[in-house]
Amino acid sequence: MAGGTLAMFFSVLMTLSRIAGHWVQSPSTCTFSESGGSIQAHCSHLNLSDVPQNLPDNLIKLDLSYNKIVIITNASFVAYEKIQSLLLQRNALNQIKENSFELLLDLRVLDLSYNNISRLPDALFHNNVHLSILDLSYNRLIEIPNNALGSIKALRNISLSHNLITNISFTQFSSCHHLSLLDLTHNKIVHLHNESFATLRDCSINELNLTDNKLSALPQELFSHFHHLKHINLNNTNLLKFDMKAFMGNYNITQIWIKNANIYTLQPLTNTGQHADFPSLEAISLQLNKLSQIQSNAFWGFKNLRFLDLESNRLVSITNASFCGLSSLILT
Repeated sequence: MAGGTLAMFFSVLMTLSRIAGHWVQSPSTCTFSESGGSIQAHCSHLNLSDVPQNLPDNLIKLDLSYNKIVIITNASFVAYEKIQSLLLQRNALNQIKENSFELLLDLRVLDLSYNNISRLPDALFHNNVHLSILDLSYNRLIEIPNNALGSIKALRNISLSHNLITNISFTQFSSCHHLSLLDLTHNKIVHLHNESFATLRDCSINELNLTDNKLSALPQELFSHFHHLKHINLNNTNLLKFDMKAFMGNYNITQIWIKNANIYTLQPLTNTGQHADFPSLEAISLQLNKLSQIQSNAFWGFKNLRFLDLESNRLVSITNASFCGLSSLILT
């Protein structure tokens, strides 16, 4: 009897040990580390099917990646209210209950990537006012989870890449003042209209990634609603032509990457005298396209352009006026 009690004592002691800068073992085989008095639990690669409930209640980071968790329930994190960073990537998640994260008032980083999530409950993040980094990439979302995301006021970076999203609709993003990165890479987006990003006008987005979608055209002044946008990535799309009008109306854009987009022609602007509408473009990459010629005044109006990458095209014709007005240009 005494031996059993002693064994239990040492088991509990092992779980609650606080050894700065060292790893210790818990009864659930999770490992722990301490830094500055903060406890982090590392429970990855353990074939867990549920969130363990025998961990210290003062965790600020919980890594549950590379397990076999299918469902997150309303009780999964009740014991761990102090978590700031929660890693759930590479599980088999297909269901998250509406109040799963309700008590995680200090949650700042949430990684749900590489799962089987097809929808998020509308009020999932309503209490997570400090959540700033959210990774939903590599899931099965077919639409922007507007109701769930619209309540996150502190959101800075969100990745929705590698999902099944077909339609761009941001209906609940009126309070996204801190959002700086929007990643929609590798979805199934085919069509964009002039107002696709209109509700993001109050966001601070400076980087937009639409790589690996099936876009075939960009409407005029598509990006004019963004007041802070600097970098646009449209690689591996099917645009066929580079129409300058799509980028008009936004002075802040400095870099456009459109590699491998099947572009065979440039559609230059005409001299309309509306210089205020021109982006302050410094770099354009049109690498790996199908351009055969650069017509006269092809990049007219982009007087700040310094870097133009035309590598791996099919160029056979360039005129003396092809790069007219680009006094600072470095051509590659």
